[in-house]
Amino acid sequence: MDFSKHSAVISYFRKNYIKTGIFDKKFSDYIGDAFILRNDGDYTYFFKVEKSDAELQYEKAVEFYEEIKNYFERENCV
Repeated sequence: MDFSKHSAVISYFRKNYIKTGIFDKKFSDYIGDAFILRNDGDYTYFFKVEKSDAELQYEKAVEFYEEIKNYFERENCV
């Protein structure tokens, strides 16, 4: 797959992995929240991420990574 926008990657993931039940809906929320923070950080003047928000995003990213890794291992993709 080749995408030119982050939003297209998120849409593809939601359509092919969340709606099909491969991954829990919470991971859709995780990437949606991270995308919003990323956009705010890049495009909002004087945007500041609180340490607690950054720590929470990190914890969610680790959980999401582990889920993806487990999926690849189950599907023999690695």
